[in-house]
Amino acid sequence: MATTIEKQTWLVDTIQRHRKISLKDLSRIWQDNDSLNPEGCELSERTFHRHREEIERIFGISIKCDKRDMNRYYIDEDTDVEGSEVRSWMLSTIAIDNMLNQSRDLCGRIQFENIPSGQQHLSTLISCMRDSVKVEFTYHSFWRNEEYTIMLEPYFLKVSKQRWYVIGPSEKHPGEPRIYALDRVISIRPTDKKFRYPKKFDPDEYFRNSYGIFHSDDKPLDIKIKVSGGQQKYTKSLPLHHSQRIVEETDKYCIFSYRMCPDYDLIQEIAGKGAAYEVLEPAEFRSRVADYITAAAKLYKKK
Repeated sequence: MATTIEKQTWLVDTIQRHRKISLKDLSRIWQDNDSLNPEGCELSERTFHRHREEIERIFGISIKCDKRDMNRYYIDEDTDVEGSEVRSWMLSTIAIDNMLNQSRDLCGRIQFENIPSGQQHLSTLISCMRDSVKVEFTYHSFWRNEEYTIMLEPYFLKVSKQRWYVIGPSEKHPGEPRIYALDRVISIRPTDKKFRYPKKFDPDEYFRNSYGIFHSDDKPLDIKIKVSGGQQKYTKSLPLHHSQRIVEETDKYCIFSYRMCPDYDLIQEIAGKGAAYEVLEPAEFRSRVADYITAAAKLYKKK
């Protein structure tokens, strides 16, 4: 049985692909979709409008009706679907998911990186974010043996290294955003308590000087990294951080500069590149990376 979210993604993708389509044609395609509608029921006007309203409320995607063009429906360009990173990602995901549902024989030939469980909480959190409603969830951290309950103001969502996270202040830490991994959430429910999203809060600014999911209030450092071994082209095409700039470039290496906080995630990333990445400065950060690599090398010394 198809879920509500699967039906809504099908509607968005189908309308987007046809540019404009009537409810009659939508219903006909709907009836022919065995995986989505195994009983072959028609798409009623009431059901369509219910999904339409929910799609706009949760995802911000507006489905409009052109009454001058035979009452055909289309995705409103004013919602800036193509210009918005979130909506663009959402529609790409929707299109791929819809195609896979209709071409199940190709599923084994299209591979994705696995994202742990937690995605089932996204619709609840997005809905609460739009309505400025607090959520209550049961959480089981990697660092604690027991589960505990959190009342959270969901400010924003972020995906990093194959994990979804929700960020916002909790009742125990008012005004201080905390980060929670969705795959560690056991259960979640909306509450009847409202919160006010701060007008001056900027999610991009919150992580501007960070690498990965760690947030730091420390002053960012000017970091220089020498990249060689053929990795310089990859680093140019897929920057390590938005502040990445080229300081020096030759046929054999490239020196990049960054402005960010040297957190644990960044150290792991650099160490994982092996001899291809060398931290040139600052000296203190170079030393921290060297200590990390030395500790790892000790594990592989011959006994």
